[in-house]
Amino acid sequence: MPPGSVILHTSGVHDRRVLDALAAKGAVIGSFHPLQSLIGTEGKERFRGITIGVEGMPGAVSAGKRLADDLLAQSVEVSTDHKALYHAAAAMAGNHAIAMLAVAADLWERATSDRQGAVEALGPLTRQSVENALHAGPEVALTGPVVRGDLGTLQRHLDALSQHAEHLLPMYAAVVTETVHLAMKSGRLSTEKAVEMLDLMARGVGTPTEET
Repeated sequence: MPPGSVILHTSGVHDRRVLDALAAKGAVIGSFHPLQSLIGTEGKERFRGITIGVEGMPGAVSAGKRLADDLLAQSVEVSTDHKALYHAAAAMAGNHAIAMLAVAADLWERATSDRQGAVEALGPLTRQSVENALHAGPEVALTGPVVRGDLGTLQRHLDALSQHAEHLLPMYAAVVTETVHLAMKSGRLSTEKAVEMLDLMARGVGTPTEET
């Protein structure tokens, strides 16, 4: 390996330090992580317009940015210390979104006895919700019982999950909690209602609340 060779790995969570052994031999090391779902059969066109996280030594970052330009992609420089945080964001937007859809489909099947119907019924809702969030921002796109301050509906959800899918209660409560914060950020949910909702979620999963 000639000294000064640029070597980039494509792991999302690991930073340049996994290549330290090569750096000790004179390599310029870094990472190049496409923010795209890839299964191994895609061509160069799949990179057009996506974002690629680039991290590493200055020379490696420069090389990664040039490669992103060649692929007609956008590049974003990620600090070594924040690489895992960057990847957590990517996993939540990609992998966790798929898991949430799978959970929704499971609940739909329990409610209607029609697994295939989940795709037809929830698909348009999911696509439009994501499009709204991408174009208008999450605060504007948010709809539903939380932003309406509808405690009754949330209680009915908790009751239904307790009866039919108790294992999902912690996940539901965690998602609602983050939705409460988003609704407050949007200016459409009062602090009083937010506190009531957070208390409801804590009770729903059996978490004791602090005395005020």
